[in-house]
Amino acid sequence: MVEYVEHENYVVARGWTVSDEDIAPFDSLMRYTLLASGDPYGEDAPWVPITFHCLGEGSSTIEVSGWVSDTLRDQDKTFPDSVEIPVNQVPPAPVGGVLMPVNKLNVITPYLALAGLVAVVSTVIVARKRH
Repeated sequence: MVEYVEHENYVVARGWTVSDEDIAPFDSLMRYTLLASGDPYGEDAPWVPITFHCLGEGSSTIEVSGWVSDTLRDQDKTFPDSVEIPVNQVPPAPVGGVLMPVNKLNVITPYLALAGLVAVVSTVIVARKRH
C-alpha cells in the first residue's frame, strides 16, 4: 500500500565515505543498502531519510533493520533491534460546503442595476443639455 519515492543521503555530509549504495526491489520488498565507513559518530542524527507515497486506503508495515561493524576495533557485526513501523492510510477528508444550483437572475441583478443607473444618468444629462 506504499511505494518508494526518494531518499536523501546525509552520510557524506557527516564525513563518511560511501562504498556502495543501492535501492531496488527484493522479492515483494524494497531493500535499501548502504555501505559506508568513517570516524565513529556518537550522536543522534538523521542519516538517510526515505520518503514513501501511500497508494490507497489500508495498512502497511515498514520494517527497518540493519547491522553495524566496527572494523577499527575488530569487533563483530552488531545488529540494532529491528523496528516495525505501522502505517495507516486513511482517505482524505472531503471538502465541506453546500452544493446548490446557481440562480442566474441573482448573479446578473447587480449588473442590471448598474446598467439601469447608467441609462438614467445619461437620460438626465441629455435632457438637461436640450433645455
